[in-house]
Amino acid sequence: MTSFTRFFLAAIRHSRMCRRGAAWAGVAALSACTALPEGARVEVDQQKVGQIERTARDRGVQVMWFNYPTRVVDSTPATQADTRQPGGSAPGK
Repeated sequence: MTSFTRFFLAAIRHSRMCRRGAAWAGVAALSACTALPEGARVEVDQQKVGQIERTARDRGVQVMWFNYPTRVVDSTPATQADTRQPGGSAPGK
């Protein structure tokens, strides 16, 4: 490695812009650690994935997903009222 290359790399490493960029990256990483509401979970938004892939296929474009679109859903267990059939009778009666 030439002395110019070493000097150039050292200047980049110590520049104010790089330190500022690293600080902003840290802030962004910490802000991504927000807590979900109790009983919530994150899942892939299959409806949005399908819509984007259909549109891409219609236009002759191939989609390569790096991060699938996600959504937050409520994952609390279903209550007994939710499992009943219409008319108020329990399943199997």
